[in-house]
Parts: sequence; C-alpha cells; structure tokens
Amino acid sequence: MLFNTENVFLFQTGNHNSLILNEVKRFWDSEFTLLLRFKPDRQKCLDNINMGTDHVGCPIAMNGKHIGIFYKINQADEQVVFEWWEVGKEGDDFHSINIPFKLKEQTDYFDVILRRNEDTFTFSVNGVVKQGKTNLLSGDYSHSLLWLGAATMYSKEHSFPFIGEMDKIHIAKSALNNNDVGEFFSDYDLFIEKQQKKLLVNNLFSSSFKKTTYFKILDESGNGNHPILYKDEWLET
Repeated sequence: MLFNTENVFLFQTGNHNSLILNEVKRFWDSEFTLLLRFKPDRQKCLDNINMGTDHVGCPIAMNGKHIGIFYKINQADEQVVFEWWEVGKEGDDFHSINIPFKLKEQTDYFDVILRRNEDTFTFSVNGVVKQGKTNLLSGDYSHSLLWLGAATMYSKEHSFPFIGEMDKIHIAKSALNNNDVGEFFSDYDLFIEKQQKKLLVNNLFSSSFKKTTYFKILDESGNGNHPILYKDEWLET
C-alpha cells in the first residue's frame, strides 16, 4: 500500500462501545513485538530533502516527543532508526538505535523486527541486530497518538511523512518467538491464522494492507483497531 503526504493514517483514541480488546496506548512500556516490511521510494525521498542533507520519513510512530521507526536517506547511505525518549536525571533524554546501509547496496524491502523484553529493546533490520537499554519512557506518550505513515500530522515541521509502500505489519503485546517472526515474513496468512487464537492477550494490530477502504485500514488481527485516514480539515475551525 502506498503512503505519502496525502495517505497517512492514525489510530483513534478511546474505546467506544468496547469494540477494541487491546488498546495501543503506551504499548512501548512493556513487552511487545512490532514487525514491519516496507519499501521506500528512494528517488522521491531524495527529491524531497527535509532535514539538512537527508530525507527523513516515518513509517510508524507516536507523536509528541516521538517514539517510533524512521527511515533516513541521503546521496551516500540510508538508515532505519528506532528513536525514543525516556525519563532522565534532568528531564527527558533522547535515545536511538541506528542501522545504516550503503545506498549502492539497496534492497527491495526492509524487514524490521522491534521487540522489548524487560529493559531491553532489540532492533533488527534485514538481519542486522542491535540492542539498547531503556528505563521509564517519557510521560509525554500518555497523551500521544499512534500514526501510520508519519510521525504526526499536527505539526508540518515534525510530520516526516513516509514516501513508499508498506507491505505488512503486526503489533503484539508480547515478545514473539523467532518461529512466529519468520512466519510473519514468509507466510503472512498462516501467521495471522495462528495469532488470532491469541487475540485476548496479545494482538494490537495486523495488516497486509490489502483489505482497505478509502478511509480505513482493516485490522486483520481481530482486535478491531482500524486506523483511519487523516485529513487536514480536521484541524480547520
């Protein structure tokens, strides 16, 4: 599914009529798994430099003092980055895990695995694995929204829309084992069939981006958490 400045989605706050079993609010605070396959449009990114000599896009994040996955590219290399803020001694401190790739060695897709187990984030992109320790995450996330295709659309300066395609995604409130992770990337339909049986305790959101309407992406996990298309008119008074 194509994402750009006109095609950004967000997860609604609240749980009207209790239709969502597991909410995404502050899911980063404890054990979780986020799986994602995405393909940037490198040429369009390089034609839209938005931070110094780089283009920065965000496949998924919470706004405010953002926490999420970012894609960065310049004429020499590209990076997939996990960024977050946590409580420090004098206010919140910024942290990140960067996985760089030479642009001339580009691959079709980036396969991203992000897991938290106790106080450790494990971040993997196309088989390259790095870890980062974490403590108490920023209180800012208590009021943040989860965005798909941007860091936020409330502030143009900090929006960083993702330009490219997302192939599939899964977010769960558990650290999935390696067999489950491998199945997500190799046989998504079988993976979803198995994960739906764990719905009551695990699933937050899943999509192959094949079941959509103009305004909504179907949550294929069965959790009922369908992200909706963002429109600028929402901010107009």
